[in-house]
Order: sequence, then C-alpha cells, then structure tokens
Amino acid sequence: MSYIVGQSKLLQIINNYTFQTLPKALLFLGPSGSGKHTIAKYVQERFNLNFIEIDEKVNADILSDYIYSTINTLYLINLNNFTEKQQNQFLKFIEEPSNSVFIVLIADSEAGILPTILNRCIKYHLEEYTQTEIEKIIKSKVDPLAFKIFKTPGKLMNLSNEGFKNVLELAEKVIHKLSQASYANTLFITTKIN
Repeated sequence: MSYIVGQSKLLQIINNYTFQTLPKALLFLGPSGSGKHTIAKYVQERFNLNFIEIDEKVNADILSDYIYSTINTLYLINLNNFTEKQQNQFLKFIEEPSNSVFIVLIADSEAGILPTILNRCIKYHLEEYTQTEIEKIIKSKVDPLAFKIFKTPGKLMNLSNEGFKNVLELAEKVIHKLSQASYANTLFITTKIN
C-alpha cells in the first residue's frame, strides 16, 4: 500500500494482525477528510476481503443476510450518517458477526456513538498530518494558513485556490464588521450566523 502517506503507527498495528487475529469490529476516529475510508480499504485489501459499505438505507432483513454471510467481507459503516435509533438496528450485527464478517466503523469522534457500540470495537484515532505529508498526498504545495485551518488531506483536496481566497475574504469582512460592532451587537452574532 504505497499510496498511503502518514498514519504509520496505525498501519504498523494493522500489518501486525493476521487474518485470525484481526478484530471483528474496528473503529477509526478522525476528522472529516483524514483518511478513514482509505485505511478501511487498506484493511480490505491487506486481508483480501470483499467490501460492502452499509448506508443509512439498510434494513433488518439486509443486516440478517450480512450477519450469516460465509464470504469473507469487510463491512464499512460511517457512523456519522446514523441516528441513535439506526445504530441500535445494527448493534446485533456488530455483537454477533460470523467468522467471515469484519466490520470497520468510521466517525469524526466518539460523540453520538452508542456506548454499546464503543464497547464492542477496537478504537484507533488517526494521527494529525504534517504539512509535508499533506503536500505529498495532494501532490501540490499547501498554503500554510489553509493547512492551519483545514488540517486534513480530504478537506485540502476539495479546496481550490479560488475557494480559499473566498474564505479569506469572508473572514476579513466578518472581522472588519466585528471591529465596528457594539458589545450588544456582538452578542447576537451567533443568532445572525445561524
């Protein structure tokens, strides 16, 4: 997997697993754009597993088919997309997978994840990237201010130079307006922004 830059500690842990020792449920935590999908695909390729991404349209019948699957498969679940009620639907899937089922859950943080799910997973937090690593990933120079603001390869890949200029212009306008506002007016800023 020479295409993965950074995350060396996590990759070393994954590489130390064998098919027999690979945990049934892994949870990768990190901000949006930090490479959680990429690491999940790495696990899938490393252990030669089929790959199915479970989305919010999943129902109990589909999950019951998945639970008893005999094909070695990695199921990817993005917990950011699921409500508490929906998480309860696939709790049994996480608790009782067959020998051929491996589950990778991804989320920006632990907030909003059911404790019962958290307790059944091996958790890994993705490391922050250096500017050099991000430039290697996106194959171009990154403005130092953009790096400080966005910090993940995914977010920086989606940011065009024109988009970044627009963000900076908007920030300058907001700061200028704030500097002219009275104390009473600044108290209502969050309401106006919402």
